[in-house]
Amino acid sequence: MCIRDSYGRDIIVDDEFYKAQNYSFAKIKIGRSLVAIAVLASANNEKYLWVSQDGARIYTNNGRITETLGLQYNVRVIEGIKDIKKSLFVDYNSAEIYKRSALLELSNPHAIISQEFNLTEKGIDNEYFNSMLYEESFNSGKLAFSGTNYYWVDPKGRVIKTEQNIHPILPKIIIEFYYK
Repeated sequence: MCIRDSYGRDIIVDDEFYKAQNYSFAKIKIGRSLVAIAVLASANNEKYLWVSQDGARIYTNNGRITETLGLQYNVRVIEGIKDIKKSLFVDYNSAEIYKRSALLELSNPHAIISQEFNLTEKGIDNEYFNSMLYEESFNSGKLAFSGTNYYWVDPKGRVIKTEQNIHPILPKIIIEFYYK
């Protein structure tokens, strides 16, 4: 993944950078070693395909990464959380914990794992555009792959930032979404 990449250095998305882009795009950070811009190649309901200049692909559904292609360690949701409803974030009842499970296919090494997810509303994040912050804990049981993912949702119900752990070997992925 290397469109406008800056290994270890951040890409500043200011007004000038945003206005220069013709299409929606995402700033993607993978660990501390890679920062890249990927362009929105297709959108169908809340399912988006983000593509980098070198052809790496990240599929998202309401901000959740559901598949990657072209990374060193890829992941694909086989069943369970492919279709995350926008209403999950917009009409969320904070008194409850939303639970779900999924079956994932990992590459390098190849494995199929199951994960359990618990989503909770954390409240308004005044430091990030007054967005609603959601925390998702996950556990993969015997694989000992567990952690916490975060989703920031704007008042329109769009995920504008996410921090996700998608593969036991891959560092955390942070994506900031910029819609046109």
